[in-house]
Amino acid sequence: MYKRSDVIDVLSWSIGILQENPTLQAFSRIHFQDGRMVLFNDAIDISIPFPIEHNFSVEGKKLYSLIKSLQAKDEFSLRLDSKGFVSVVNKKGNVKVKLNSYDEILEDYGVCWDYDKFEWEPLPEKFIESADTCLISVSDRMENYTLCCLHITGDTIESCDGFRISHIQGSNVGLPACADVLVLGESIKLLKQFSWVSYSIREGWIDFKSEDGIYISFRLVAGSFPDSEEVIEFTNEVPVNFGDKENLKSIISRMNVILVRKAGVGEAERRITVKVTKDKVFFIAKKGDEWIREEIEIENKKPVRFGIDFQFLNDLVTSEIMGGDVVQLELNGDKTKLRIERDDEEGKRELVHVVALAVSE
Repeated sequence: MYKRSDVIDVLSWSIGILQENPTLQAFSRIHFQDGRMVLFNDAIDISIPFPIEHNFSVEGKKLYSLIKSLQAKDEFSLRLDSKGFVSVVNKKGNVKVKLNSYDEILEDYGVCWDYDKFEWEPLPEKFIESADTCLISVSDRMENYTLCCLHITGDTIESCDGFRISHIQGSNVGLPACADVLVLGESIKLLKQFSWVSYSIREGWIDFKSEDGIYISFRLVAGSFPDSEEVIEFTNEVPVNFGDKENLKSIISRMNVILVRKAGVGEAERRITVKVTKDKVFFIAKKGDEWIREEIEIENKKPVRFGIDFQFLNDLVTSEIMGGDVVQLELNGDKTKLRIERDDEEGKRELVHVVALAVSE
């Protein structure tokens, strides 16, 4: 018997990778083979320990719905009858629904199976946290596929959506066995659940193993990533002090009520102006005929004025990028880029986040 709660946890996490594909129906099914439950598509393989006697496949979302409909504390079993139907049976012996089963050999689809033969390396302790932080700058526009990826090397993780770059570097950040790989950001989000302890690199794929024996494999993306070095290094920096981080969050939250980005809203309506004087910082925006103005009393050495996409600023303030209690930024000399940095425990620069700025009117 299986506990409904345990199975729902792993299925809720993994069911999203299933795809309805008329030519490759295996992409929409959950496969039970050799004591494991397997889900896969053309870019991701997931293999979960699942002790079961028979090998078969069923429609994934139908099975998920049936298990989800059980009571929270229910236990159940899966039974394959002589006619090829799979039944979800609760502890009392009641059959929920019978599902068609299919005989499929996973190796025929190129699904990874020989995980025990891989060369596994310990996963650096800051990898998951750093990858998650860099997701802020991953593009969701598939026209430029490489900008939808995280760029991972031996000591670095970085991302760029064409307007922002996040760059994290350190001994416990990247993957030492990686020379230079691209992984879709959407895939990396799956690593936010469960405790992943090791990784492996093979031709065209990167694999991760959890302490519970779950394996997940991501297909690597072919392509080249933009050179970030010239972008993250500034000249003639202009420091800008926004003061207390919690106060800044409150201001951005109030502005967000009015300035929520909507589909079709023009660039000018998404932009806010930041005006820095010697004793105040003003945030100014226009929504239709209404002007919105917030201010912070804080000293700055040099007056400056620049424009920034409000969503970029909102993402920055609500993310984990900004460490410490005080927000301090830098502009480059021609006010086209804004940079924020974060140091590691030893005081070395660990994170650099750069945002392209709009031209203020």
